[in-house]
Amino acid sequence: MTRPARLVRGVLLDFGGTLDSDGVHWSTQLATAFASCGVQVERPALDRAFVEVDDELERWPPIAACGLEEHAVEQARRMLLRLGLDEGRAPAIGRSFALRAAAQLRRSAELLRAARSGGGGPRFGVVSNFTTNLERILRDAGLDRLVDVVVCSEAVGLRKPDLAIFRLALDRLGARADEAAMIGDSLRADMAPARALGLMTIWLHGDGVFGGGDPSAVDHEVRSLAAALALCGTGGDR
Repeated sequence: MTRPARLVRGVLLDFGGTLDSDGVHWSTQLATAFASCGVQVERPALDRAFVEVDDELERWPPIAACGLEEHAVEQARRMLLRLGLDEGRAPAIGRSFALRAAAQLRRSAELLRAARSGGGGPRFGVVSNFTTNLERILRDAGLDRLVDVVVCSEAVGLRKPDLAIFRLALDRLGARADEAAMIGDSLRADMAPARALGLMTIWLHGDGVFGGGDPSAVDHEVRSLAAALALCGTGGDR
């Protein structure tokens, strides 16, 4: 049963597929970039390469210094190599990915800025399974000044859907679970654990890649970050 929208004191936000797109997974964003650069790959093969390279990058120390485009270029390069393709297309693919994602990050920054204007709104935290350059990417997008807490899996040694990473984020945010909301695109990694802790759950329903999970863990289903923020009492479009 869907719980009514409520005013909240703290909002936790996923990063990939939430702040950088309205529910579009990174693998889908990369598939679009591959295609736009003339590299046609069957989606199952591309997704396998994406998962394998994602795991590699988490263990690659230089990733900590990478901005969004550098990250995307390295990810594309490694994916191309795994697919047996020419890595020379990696810069163009990474640039294509980064241009789209950066535009959406700017839009997200505008939404959070509007939500914070005038004071009295909720505090914001990012909780994400991501590499250690997450804060660099947020800073480059101007989001670091708009979120109060960043909890990155590779930095804290915890990963969603572990309840502990949500508890840590709430503690740092200074908000109780019953006065907080979670906005994310993953039923399994975002919605289910947040619901278990008592947060209001707002599912940014996008492409559903690597989805799974139980829709009953969702209090509200939306198609945009603006709509999600409106449910938290911050204004915007419903």
